Amino acid sequence: MATLPPTTFRNDGRKRRWKLEDSCLSCVKCAVPIADVIAVRYMFKKSDPKKFQVVYARRGRKNVWRPCVVTFRHDSPSVVIEWTETIRHEINQLVERPRRILMFVNPFGGKRRGLKIYENYARPLFDLAGVDLSVVVTKKKNEIRDALEEDDKLDGVDAVVCVGGDGTAGEVFTGLILRECRLNGVNPHNPSVAIPKPKVKVGVVPGGSTDTTSYCLHGTTDVITALLHIVMGASLGLDLISVHHEDRLLQMSSNVISYGFLGDISYYSEKLRWMGPTRYEYVGTRKMLGGNGYEGTVSILGNEIDENQSKCYQHCSRCASGNHDDNKDKWIDISSNFFLLAGANMSCAGSRNPHGLAPYCHLGDGYLNVLIVHQTSLYQRLRTFQRFSQSSYTMADLSHVETYRGKELRFKAGKVRGRWNCDGEPLLDTDIRARVHRQLIDVYSRGVAND
Repeated sequence: MATLPPTTFRNDGRKRRWKLEDSCLSCVKCAVPIADVIAVRYMFKKSDPKKFQVVYARRGRKNVWRPCVVTFRHDSPSVVIEWTETIRHEINQLVERPRRILMFVNPFGGKRRGLKIYENYARPLFDLAGVDLSVVVTKKKNEIRDALEEDDKLDGVDAVVCVGGDGTAGEVFTGLILRECRLNGVNPHNPSVAIPKPKVKVGVVPGGSTDTTSYCLHGTTDVITALLHIVMGASLGLDLISVHHEDRLLQMSSNVISYGFLGDISYYSEKLRWMGPTRYEYVGTRKMLGGNGYEGTVSILGNEIDENQSKCYQHCSRCASGNHDDNKDKWIDISSNFFLLAGANMSCAGSRNPHGLAPYCHLGDGYLNVLIVHQTSLYQRLRTFQRFSQSSYTMADLSHVETYRGKELRFKAGKVRGRWNCDGEPLLDTDIRARVHRQLIDVYSRGVAND
């Protein structure tokens, strides 16, 4: 850990004494942790050869991070060189930072802005941070999944980053899991197998329609925030859900699996991609007014949810401790005419629904939160969905709604069948088995700040 004694620099025409100690660059007015420094660079010019700049990330309101710049001027070139090289050395000691990244860009997701995000934000920021970036622009569905599953050249890659929506992130997770299973001789299609954890970390950059995964990881769908988190290298363990139909792995889910109302929205929206994100509202309105129920039986290995529990924020003690309610877990069977059935791996919050489907769901505690909405009147259905946007969230007074926490979910459809939605992608197989794998993947995020 390097130390530099207090030295007077000129910043924006003002003199300030700066010091470097305990991995923090500070003066009376400002403190910049080295962990937040993106780059330090010389500012040698013929007219003014005695400057260097420190580019760092700073969190603002609503979990949004932005790069900031401090320019240091000193009359002695040797002082400038000493400080610049020492700060660079400190940055290079941050072993958690990715040095080599493989990035997949989905140009078709959401508003089709994937390539602009890469060109305007990702490439300049990674160049500034000195990251070696390899880019693949995808052309078809499951291309990422197939490429990662068969790729034997990831040993030198520190991270796989995707620019796209929830479905794109799901392809990355599934591809990495299938690759790790292949390398370890594990059959991923066995629904009871212990799945090995990939060594490569994942970065999720929002570029889709809803970007729920990114919102739950960062507390925002801001592109620059997601990119800065990748550059800074801090990560957390994320639960994944293996979704099987009989002896076949369908997908690894990081977000939510949902049946009935939301599943049909995903399925019918696929045919209306030309409408952009508004297709979800159009199909959702039609399905809400139609109000069809879906028969079936759901079995949950878990327990009921207490709404007085804490939410998942930065430095979450529940995710860190690994304490489970194993003694309370039991199989719960519910046969009904469902309007909506959802198994959430995260809160599924967003800008329009700040609490999400499962506000008490944690990112890495080994449980999914199960929301069951039984078939009911149009008024009660609208009342249920209205709750997701309210500042005070509760479902306790709605008799047609049940909530559970579970490690595993099994579903068998009845005569009136619907479809599953897995991280925004429709699944046509109705009878599934979904199992949680605690912190199976490491994702770049500092968690959502509680402020």
